[in-house]
Amino acid sequence: ISGLTSNYSSITSKTQISEEDENIMHETNSGNLKEGKAVPSTRIGRAFGFASLGVGLAAGTTFEVASRLMSRVVSSPKDRNVNKGSPVASDANADRLVQTLCRMRGAALKLGQMLSIQDETLLPPALANALEQVRQGADSMPTRQLHSQMNKELGDDWRDKFHQFDNVAFAAASIGQVHRASVQTNNCGEANTRQVVVKVQYPGVANSIESDLSNLSMLISMSRMAPPGLFIERVIDVGRKEL
Repeated sequence: ISGLTSNYSSITSKTQISEEDENIMHETNSGNLKEGKAVPSTRIGRAFGFASLGVGLAAGTTFEVASRLMSRVVSSPKDRNVNKGSPVASDANADRLVQTLCRMRGAALKLGQMLSIQDETLLPPALANALEQVRQGADSMPTRQLHSQMNKELGDDWRDKFHQFDNVAFAAASIGQVHRASVQTNNCGEANTRQVVVKVQYPGVANSIESDLSNLSMLISMSRMAPPGLFIERVIDVGRKEL
């Protein structure tokens, strides 16, 4: 099932699992995703998330600069000449960026995943290592937020539309997460139980694609975290088309 639908007949007519979904289920059958933080679902909430990231990057850069200055005072002349790279792309700032992208999901996470597959020689080592974590996907949204999304799209009786629904997602990407479920079908008077895959879109991500890309582009440009050879604007244009 791609996304959510309020029509039960639509659910039962789309319950065949695609080859792609079968591969996902097979590859992830060994375990489920851990529950992460709630996805910011309003434009204000998402804007605040990016603003907090900006403040965090600025504070992290200031601390890194101060730390390097102190290190130069106590270090030998040989160590002072070692190039440590941009203070913006420190380990702490790279971790801040990854944590924010994984919490925000949506276009922000998609852009991070696209950056993670660029030529590693173009990225500072700390940023390249951090973005590798982004490529692995996102945590699932909390059960309370999942149920709220299901209630909104399928009604308060959404559980009645399924024979079984697994609350714990087994896969997640930039705009949604995937759950195992089953539905009852009636074929020529004979009741059958069919296994299905339910893809649930994160709340608010569809309406915030443009603002997410704009906010993240501005942050990356102002912080100069991405080197000139990365052509960040081209990466954003490709992400916009894919989303």
